[in-house]
Amino acid sequence: MKKRYIIIIGAWVLCSFLTFNMFAQANDKSEKTDYTIEEIQLRAPWTISDNVSGLAYYQFQDYASVGGFYNSESGNYRNYNSAENLYNLGVVAQAYKKVNKLLFYGDFTYKYDTKKNQTWLGTYIPDFTTNPILDSIPGKVLSESYDMSGKVAYALTNKTALGIGIDYHTATMAKRTDGRNSNVFSSICVKPGVTHKSGNFTTGLNLNYKYDVDRVTYDYIGDQTGKNIYYMEGLFFMAKSGITSATILKRAYFLNSLGGALQLDYNNNNLEWFNEFEMNYGKFNNYEGLALTKKYSREELLNYHYGSSIKFLGDNTNHFIKLNLNSNERASYYIINNYEQVPGEIKSWEYYEKGSVLRYMTSTKELDVAYRFCYKKTDWKYNFNITAGFNKMMNEKTYKIFPETYSQNYTINTLYINGRKYFYPRQKNIFELEAGVAFLKGSDDGTPLKSESSGNLGMLQLNRRLLDIDYHYQNVSRTIINVGARYRHLLNPDKNYALEFCLKYHKIITKNEQERSFLSFSTNYVF
Repeated sequence: MKKRYIIIIGAWVLCSFLTFNMFAQANDKSEKTDYTIEEIQLRAPWTISDNVSGLAYYQFQDYASVGGFYNSESGNYRNYNSAENLYNLGVVAQAYKKVNKLLFYGDFTYKYDTKKNQTWLGTYIPDFTTNPILDSIPGKVLSESYDMSGKVAYALTNKTALGIGIDYHTATMAKRTDGRNSNVFSSICVKPGVTHKSGNFTTGLNLNYKYDVDRVTYDYIGDQTGKNIYYMEGLFFMAKSGITSATILKRAYFLNSLGGALQLDYNNNNLEWFNEFEMNYGKFNNYEGLALTKKYSREELLNYHYGSSIKFLGDNTNHFIKLNLNSNERASYYIINNYEQVPGEIKSWEYYEKGSVLRYMTSTKELDVAYRFCYKKTDWKYNFNITAGFNKMMNEKTYKIFPETYSQNYTINTLYINGRKYFYPRQKNIFELEAGVAFLKGSDDGTPLKSESSGNLGMLQLNRRLLDIDYHYQNVSRTIINVGARYRHLLNPDKNYALEFCLKYHKIITKNEQERSFLSFSTNYVF
C-alpha cells in the first residue's frame, strides 16, 4: 500500500505540474523545439549545482517531458557481484517552470529491474557498506524503485536568491531463490541554499543533509545443507557461518551525511565560468538485528569535490570545458561488544559497545576533464558536435588485523571521444546520429594483493577467487564502443510539442576477449 501511495501522489503532483506547464507554454516559439536536458545543463551549470537557489537565474523557456525507457545488459565481462544479465523498464517525467520570481523543477522516475543469476549482493546499492552479510547462491533478483525530487528557487531581490531542494528515493529488492534476502531502502536529501550577485559575479552557499537506510532480511526456508552466509570485512576478508532451515538474519545499515558547498560564477554575456567546491562528512552504522542493540561495525566517510565549467557561446560555434576533481575517503571500524546484564535489572541482558578497532581504509581520487566543440546552424540548432576527454582514477585499499597488513593499489586511465551529427530533413523532423569510443587501461600488473603478513588470520578467511575477479574487472584493458540515434518529430511547432525516440547501444571488449553489451531505448513526449 505504501508504494501505491507513493506512485499515485508522485504521478498526480507531477502530472498537474506538467499540465500547467503545457498550457502556459502555448505561445512559446521555435527555439524550444531544439531543447534537450543535456544541453540545458551544459548552458546553465546552476541547474546541476547543489545550490538550488541558482535556478533563479535560469533564463530559458519552460521545458517538460514525460516518457518511458527500457535497458538491458548481458555478457561474460562482469564483476563478482554483477548479474549474469539484467533488464529494467520504467517511466520518467521532468519539468522546469518559471512563474514571476519563482522557478520550479520536478522529476519522477519509476523503475523495475530483473536480474538473472545474481550473487554476492547483500545491499540494494552495491558497495553501500564494506561490511555486509552476503551469500554465494545465484538467483533471480527483482527490484523496483521510486525517485522524486523537487527544487524551488526564489529571487528575493535582483541580487539575492533563496532555494531549497529535496530528493527522495525508495526501493525494494528481493532474491527469489533460497536463501532469500530482501532489502527495503530509502534515502532523503535536503539542500537549502542562497546566492548573491555583484556585477558579473555570483557567489553561493548551500548545506547538504542526507539520510540513507537499508534494512535487510536473510531467510533460509529450504532443507539443503552445505550453504553458508559470509560476513565481509573489506578487501575480501570474511568469516563464514553455515545456514539451516532455521536461519533468519536481519541487518540495518544507516548513513548520516552532512556537508555543504561554495559556488563562484563569472558570467559576462556569452562567456561563463562556474566553480563549485563541496565537502561532506558521513557516519555509517551497521547493526545486527532490527532492534539496534548490537552494532557490528562503524564507518566514517569524507568526500571532497571540485567542479569547474567554462562556457563560450559564439556566432557559429559553442565551446564547453568541464573539470571535475573527486576525493573519497572511507574508514571501517570493527566494534568490540560485550553481552552484560542491564544495571538494575535481574533478567535483562544487552550488548554494550566497549571499543573499536580500525580494520579497513579506502581512498579514491578521480580527475575528469572534457572539451565539447559545437558547430551550429542557429543558437540552439546544431550541425554537429564533438566531445573528447580524459579520466584518471586512483584507488588505495588497506586492511589491517594486528600485526598483519594487506593492501591493494591501482590506477585506471580512460581516454574517450564522441561525436554527434544532426539532420533536418523536413521542417517537422530532427534526426541525430552519434558514435564514440573509449579506451581504458588499468594497472593490470598481476598483483591484486600486497601483504606484510605471517598468514595468521584467526577465524577470518581471504576469498582469493573474489579478490582476483574484482581486480581483473577493474584493471583489465578494454575498449568501449557506443552508437546511438535519436528522432524527434514536431507535432505542433507553434506550441513546441514533440515526440522523440532514442536508441543507444554500447559494447565493452576486453583484451582477453570478454564482452558485455548494453542496449537502451526511450521515448518521450516533450512540451
